[in-house]
Amino acid sequence: MVHGTSRRGVFRFLVACAISCLIFISVLAVPARAATAVQTTEVQSKASPLVVVGFSGLAWENVTEQTTPNLWKFAEGAGVANVVVRTVGETTCPAAGWLTIAAGQRALDTADGCRTLASVAGGGAADWTELSEANLASSYGAQIGLLADSLEQKNAVAIGAGAALALTDSSGDVSAMAAEIPDLPGSEKGTAAGAADPGVTAAADAYAQLASGADVIVVDLGSVRYPDAQLTSSPAATADPGVREKLQSAFRSIPDTPTEVDDQVAALDARFGALLEQITTSTPGASVIATSVGDSQNQTAELGYFAMTSLGGSEEAESVLATSDATRQPGLVQLTDVFPTIMAALDSDSAALEDSVGSHIYQTSISGSRLPERLADDQVRSDLVRANVGVFYIGLIVFFVLTVGMGIARMQRGGDQRRDTTLIQLATWVASIPVASLLINLLPWWRSDSPRVALFGGITAIATFIAAIALFPKWKDKVHAPLAVVGSISALTLLCDVVLDSRLAAYPLQLASLLGTQPQVGGRFYGLSNATFAVMAAGLLLATAYAAELLRARWGKNVAAAVVVAIAVVAVIIDGSAGLGADFGGPPALIVGFAFLTVLAISATLSWLRVVVVLGAAVLVSFGFAVADYLRPPDQRSHLGRFIQTLLNGGGMEVITRKLSQSFFGLPWTAVAIFFAVLVAVVVLLRNLHVRGAFRTHLSPRLLSRSWRDVPVLKSSVVSLCAALAVGFLINDSGVVVPFIGFCVAVPLWLVTIIRHDDELDQETV
Repeated sequence: MVHGTSRRGVFRFLVACAISCLIFISVLAVPARAATAVQTTEVQSKASPLVVVGFSGLAWENVTEQTTPNLWKFAEGAGVANVVVRTVGETTCPAAGWLTIAAGQRALDTADGCRTLASVAGGGAADWTELSEANLASSYGAQIGLLADSLEQKNAVAIGAGAALALTDSSGDVSAMAAEIPDLPGSEKGTAAGAADPGVTAAADAYAQLASGADVIVVDLGSVRYPDAQLTSSPAATADPGVREKLQSAFRSIPDTPTEVDDQVAALDARFGALLEQITTSTPGASVIATSVGDSQNQTAELGYFAMTSLGGSEEAESVLATSDATRQPGLVQLTDVFPTIMAALDSDSAALEDSVGSHIYQTSISGSRLPERLADDQVRSDLVRANVGVFYIGLIVFFVLTVGMGIARMQRGGDQRRDTTLIQLATWVASIPVASLLINLLPWWRSDSPRVALFGGITAIATFIAAIALFPKWKDKVHAPLAVVGSISALTLLCDVVLDSRLAAYPLQLASLLGTQPQVGGRFYGLSNATFAVMAAGLLLATAYAAELLRARWGKNVAAAVVVAIAVVAVIIDGSAGLGADFGGPPALIVGFAFLTVLAISATLSWLRVVVVLGAAVLVSFGFAVADYLRPPDQRSHLGRFIQTLLNGGGMEVITRKLSQSFFGLPWTAVAIFFAVLVAVVVLLRNLHVRGAFRTHLSPRLLSRSWRDVPVLKSSVVSLCAALAVGFLINDSGVVVPFIGFCVAVPLWLVTIIRHDDELDQETV
């Protein structure tokens, strides 16, 4: 029983901790733009027009000073970035890319494959109605035609079929002045790459005729396509991407660039050079955005070329990295950011931004003459990571199952010093793999001659180093040392990564990582992803449970509970605030986990009423973060604020339905089966903990029951983490991934704790 005076003291202490943490995090959570975006040379709208030049299939690794001199020269003095072109499918066809610009939201094409743009843009209102209904019915609810509707008071020009698609209004009419240009040779079936290009000056000629008096000019220069992925007016029917196709995307590498693609890139560069020369002549003060809008092949998503500049600027200016509040990463923007960028440049009605998901693009203060090489380097890293995700998860599952299986076998046969040592070393190493897969990005493994060997060899070495620290023989508390060390390193790595993300010019550890997110997929670019949240939550709860037990033994349970609450406040703010973790589903899981841990720290009982109160408070905290983000300007909101906007627009159920579908059906059945098999094994182990009586099995109940009784850290961490992961499983769209990754960190460490405690007792009885 906690006395009233002690309760008041603890309450005051907790309030002071909470206020201090809020002030501290508020200082840290200053928007990233203040640190890196002092040169916000956004595209301007004066007497000169805004020119948006689009093309498909061009990446920074295709751009060199020798092979693409015009695109390279344009990048000098421009804001440059990799652009995420992914829309709805696994890869993006040109039509879907242009429709995404038209909607400011991820859009889809109703064709079963990649079709020529002329067959879409020239289809008339009937085809447009079908496209519009299909997009509104999709999980993203894209309103194609929104761009043209928003520019109805502006003078617009569309040059090329893709441009006409982008400037088609919601009724299916192209209200802008329009001109057609031939397809890029080799992009369409029936044409050959390297052939004479009849349209090399077509866009430039159309610009000379139509640019006068225009406010915005959209140009489609053509599509770069692999020979086996050429566009056709009637693409063959293909099956909708299912679980198998999504699984395969985690193993596929971008195929080697064939000679035909090099020829198309050279032709595209010639078109761009002619157009740029005409823009300089006709409208010398024009602002120009040049961006890729789609992929060049149908196998795996890739990043594209993006550059924007004002031609009236200084010729001696250096390249700078561009970014947006949607990505918060210097040198990375999204295709959905083009829509709000156009709106901002033309001072158009901001009401349309409520229905878009991007943010306007601006230039940062990070400049240099070798930025194109850096962007190509980032692209290569992203491509290589994506192709190895499947291998990594399979390996992690195998090692986890092996560790649990060896643990069960050890419970059956009893202790053996040699085998116990091997199992302890393996378990600690396996628990270190998740954080090692993030720390490997501190090393430029992707520049190696054998990147896959460097990647997995580096992860193995880092995990071994962490395990060696955790198993250092000089630790006084050998029972808890692995749990405390691996847990602390895992949690601190991710918390520091989130806090420092907005202050470093490079990608955070989580972006383009095996366990984190892949930028070309376009899911998340900052904060904590679901998998990395599981690593952070598991490590933090394990380390905090150990710290709480130490504090309770030395200074009493009130101090222990106060420290647990203080750590929880910091973790929840970092995880949930829009400026840092931007995680909607994380705070409820953390609050539940830390609430259970606090109750156990003060030896109180957890009634159903308290559970309901904790769950209610957890949900309110998440909505509080989201509402605070919603109060920011529309183009500066994270996905938290946009979720509130979606709720207000009546689309919340679609979002929730999509998240639940991804949570329960987004993984292959084999992975789910393996996970639940492991879960059953863990439940069998927990049945022997004698929480509410004895269970007779073939395992060793004496070993488990005395560990549960004698090692409070084991009980508090198991209860709190299982509760947190259960909430994370239900509320996050990654579903089973959250508990699986969390258990990959925790279960091996619990096993080490049990074995070492058992060995310690056996030594005392000898």
